[in-house]
Amino acid sequence: MVAAIVLVDLDDTLFQTARKCPDAVHASDLTPYGWTAAGEAISFATPSQVALIDWLQESTRLVVVTARSGDALSRTRMDFDLAVVAHGGGIVDHHPNSPPPERRLSADWRAIMSERVVESALEEVLKHVRSESMRLGMGVRARIVDEAGLPLYVVVKHELPDGNDPELHAVCARPIASLAPGWSAHVNGNNVAIMPPGLGKALAVEWLLPKLKAEHPSLPVIGIGDSFTDAGFMRLCDFAMTPTHSQLATRLFQASDL
Repeated sequence: MVAAIVLVDLDDTLFQTARKCPDAVHASDLTPYGWTAAGEAISFATPSQVALIDWLQESTRLVVVTARSGDALSRTRMDFDLAVVAHGGGIVDHHPNSPPPERRLSADWRAIMSERVVESALEEVLKHVRSESMRLGMGVRARIVDEAGLPLYVVVKHELPDGNDPELHAVCARPIASLAPGWSAHVNGNNVAIMPPGLGKALAVEWLLPKLKAEHPSLPVIGIGDSFTDAGFMRLCDFAMTPTHSQLATRLFQASDL
């Protein structure tokens, strides 16, 4: 029996890289949940996260809401009913029992996104980031992320495998400061996403949620996430949940007088 509609982020919510796993959890107790294209395990869940994932997959209408592309999502262990991918740029629309090759992007949502995102504007941002990297002598990897051929946003990471957050943020500071109105930037550790107007997890969830509620009018809607970019879609839900050491929780607890 389905107990709730759950919209959940993945990375740093249900699993994370090995270096972000709690020191108290032994490496042998971690379960791989995400792999590179070459087959290397890079994302891991703790025993308590595995228990939460199992409960979500068994008891809820599970909707993944992730910055991952559809391809990167396919390289996780997750089973789900629907998925919002690429920071809201695509919606994977498929029957819950269909195998991965049959999962397809929602054509209706793709049509909406193709009208919102301008590739030349993304290329200008990318050029600015790479210019700053050369000017400061700090190595970063910057590229335009696309979903099924549709360019969506710019992502920037430090070139070192474990990252160098201060250098990365320094390279991105001026490009972010010069963004046109309506653009947004998500900065979280060794990951900076620079997104054009009309792109965002909350916008995709806002479009999708009425359809889910129509199918399950009596079920509570729970939003689960860890970062500031998750707050928008979580606010659309009846209840919100976040890991206690997440970006969101840190801001919440710092602001609390308790």
